[in-house]
Amino acid sequence: MRFQDWDILLFPDGSHVPIQEFRTACFLVQDGSLQTPTLITYVPSLPRGTPFNISLHSWTQPRFSPGLGLFYGRKNLENAAWGVRIIVDGECVSSSTFASTTTFPQIMSTSDRVQVNGKPKPLVFPRFHRTVLSRRDWDIADDLGRIKVLIMEGYHIPNDLETRFQPVRTVACFSFHAAPMGKCRLD
Repeated sequence: MRFQDWDILLFPDGSHVPIQEFRTACFLVQDGSLQTPTLITYVPSLPRGTPFNISLHSWTQPRFSPGLGLFYGRKNLENAAWGVRIIVDGECVSSSTFASTTTFPQIMSTSDRVQVNGKPKPLVFPRFHRTVLSRRDWDIADDLGRIKVLIMEGYHIPNDLETRFQPVRTVACFSFHAAPMGKCRLD
């Protein structure tokens, strides 16, 4: 799925062929005083718990918003960074940052929130929620059964123990809605 020069693809673990997308649309979601471009696409649902990878790519060297430095009263962007959050079924399972000079693609395949035997757990496909089939309403920002990738711009803020990322603005939200195809068990 592509927005401006950003491109996000989902791959089943071990495959070099991305999961097919269909019915992609872009909406603006109000986030406080800002509007966030939110792209929604449907992807064939993989069995619940199937590991997958995310490929993040920018076709040009990404540039920060012109007013980003003004947010913290800075004249330059020396601590500016890009942030990525991966949200699966409403839970943030991974977050990372990278500098403006990062090379692409960036491959994300593990959760930084859950560990199994001291190793990061792979990103896994959410279950399909049967309730989605009977709902009369539809919310663009809904998390249920979706894989979301948020690209943010912000700053690295150093403190005594570690440097943390302070997001300033969400550049785009990529929302992959899993849809059962063929004979798929609905949980």
